[in-house]
Amino acid sequence: PYDTPANVEPHRLNRDFGYNRPEAPTAPAGITRCRRRNQSVNTRRYLMPTRRTGNRETPTRRVEVGTLVLAILLSLPGLSRAQPLSRGHTVWLITGSAVTHLAHTRGGRHLLQGYLNHQTTWIYGKSADAPSRALRVRGAASLAGFRRAVTRRGRAVLLDLEHWPLTPGPEQHHPLATYARAAAWAHRQGKILIATPAFDLVHSLEPRYRGRIYPEFLRLDLAGALASDAGVYEIQAQGAENHPARYRTLVIAIVRQIRKINPHTVILAGLSTGPSGHKTTAETLYRDARATRNQVSGYWLNIPGRGRACPRCTKPRPAVAIRFLRRMAQSVDASP
Repeated sequence: PYDTPANVEPHRLNRDFGYNRPEAPTAPAGITRCRRRNQSVNTRRYLMPTRRTGNRETPTRRVEVGTLVLAILLSLPGLSRAQPLSRGHTVWLITGSAVTHLAHTRGGRHLLQGYLNHQTTWIYGKSADAPSRALRVRGAASLAGFRRAVTRRGRAVLLDLEHWPLTPGPEQHHPLATYARAAAWAHRQGKILIATPAFDLVHSLEPRYRGRIYPEFLRLDLAGALASDAGVYEIQAQGAENHPARYRTLVIAIVRQIRKINPHTVILAGLSTGPSGHKTTAETLYRDARATRNQVSGYWLNIPGRGRACPRCTKPRPAVAIRFLRRMAQSVDASP
């Protein structure tokens, strides 16, 4: 049965994240509330920028997921319904560089030719070793890159906004307007928007904030605000993955915010072999997946290495990913 987010105890949210949503929160600079019919005046779900971004066309209202886009979403292989998937159909979002690391590590090519050679494996970026049946995903970390990617072949386009050098400052400060514009471009092309906003966007929205970013992200309800624009939403929860109970609590809290606005959004959660340079184990990743598999449709499995996107990361650790994927193939996704 579907393990609803309502099963999360309020005291767990308070204990793990210090999350205690106020009755009438105040918006950070540049953001106001937009009231919809039948919505509480205190809601934070519809945050929109009040000043212009660096682009000329600042959206003035939210862009809803169109009928055509939902039809395309529901026709994706393995996604007959926008809910956690049945056994044998976990969605794996993997970057092209991670695929290359897997292919050149012992046991990885066997996974790419077998377990991952499925239409619910989504490859973001280029790799000569990509499984033949995998779905190709294009994308970028900025609107400029996204606009180029959305015109190319493919059925899904990813926009990864984070508090980092790859995303321009105005787009970090106005993530809702940025995702709304990206959704409009994607929908005009008949494609699906995959939104992967990072929790550290809190630092862009509230530069003076010095507290923990998870409870503040939840308080701002950014996931709920983006839910009507995104056909697929990826929760970048990998920073909490070394604490499976905390990871599950965070994922469920974000899922609850998304489902309130758009029950049709396909939700993924992030896992990493080295989140921000911290070590983890295949067993820990497996526990995270077991704890959340009834909440999400799949996972973005990242194999990071040191670079501009992750200056604190160490060398890639594909062997951890291989052990984890083998465990998933043998248990969670094993045939009945």
